[in-house]
Amino acid sequence: MSVEMFRELRELIDTAENIIIAVVVAEGCENYKGKFLTDLEEQINSQQNPVHLHIICYREEPIMFPRPMTQAVYYFAPKNYTPLFYRQGIRAMDAPIDIVTAIKMWQGMKYSEAAYGADQKESYERTEQLVKDEDTSKFPSLFQQARNFAKEMWHAGKNAAVGLPVLVDAETAFNRFQTCQGCEFLTQDSFRCEKCGCFMKTKTQIATSSCPIGKWHAITQ
Repeated sequence: MSVEMFRELRELIDTAENIIIAVVVAEGCENYKGKFLTDLEEQINSQQNPVHLHIICYREEPIMFPRPMTQAVYYFAPKNYTPLFYRQGIRAMDAPIDIVTAIKMWQGMKYSEAAYGADQKESYERTEQLVKDEDTSKFPSLFQQARNFAKEMWHAGKNAAVGLPVLVDAETAFNRFQTCQGCEFLTQDSFRCEKCGCFMKTKTQIATSSCPIGKWHAITQ
């Protein structure tokens, strides 16, 4: 993306009176919108809240690293360059709901309050507190690596999509992990289950996951 593209977005954020929706799509969208952009615009036009839509057509040349996400939708509040949250791909197709969420956050709500119902909010906040407070130093280093990855997954994704995977506590995850380590269907080089195909360093951390042959079960929230 060029400096000019960033400048245009910053100027819009500085002067906007409503929520700003910045959409990053692949090169060529100036001449051909494509299905993603067409569907997103229909979603935005179907609702009643005024918003500012800003399209950024990402160009491959010069090559940038890291490459910006395309088919990505960022929601900004006026006068604030930090996105309220973002969506990517199919998750961007709930724009009317996301616009309401963005407005609520602009008015002072936290993301968990604005985006979730009571049950989802409770699970979200419970997981947030769990990953903040727990001490994994008593566990083996291999499990600590898996747990740290799960925490990073949570922190990186918590403002990206509705329906986040809720994590179990470290003790439960460790017990699951130990069970998998002793299972004949686990590949020891990649910690991948031959039955379900999942990478168990991650799967054992998620509350709604279960062993495909019943050695451990999902936890309902």
